[in-house]
Amino acid sequence: AGEDMNRLIERYIMSDGDSNHPRHFSEDIAPCWELVERMRYRQCSIEIKGDDYYDGGYWTVNIYNIIGSKINSTATIDDEQGEPSFPLAFCRAALKEFKEIIK
Repeated sequence: AGEDMNRLIERYIMSDGDSNHPRHFSEDIAPCWELVERMRYRQCSIEIKGDDYYDGGYWTVNIYNIIGSKINSTATIDDEQGEPSFPLAFCRAALKEFKEIIK
């Protein structure tokens, strides 16, 4: 996660920013939502599920690519990861979807 993930997203998925100074897609909801809109523009269907983190919650993001294949990403809470993060879960799913395209 973090800077490397943001740089990959900026360079390969968004393609309109400076990958040397990427936006904080995996940490901040505003740039992450730009990524959501970019994926929708690419005709991907998106499903978002969340659970309260007081009981060990999670975010699950399912992205269905244009041919209907599902790519799944889940961010879970534990002592090392902190609270679950929608931007992180979405970025992981978006990068998985991108890897499927470039195979």
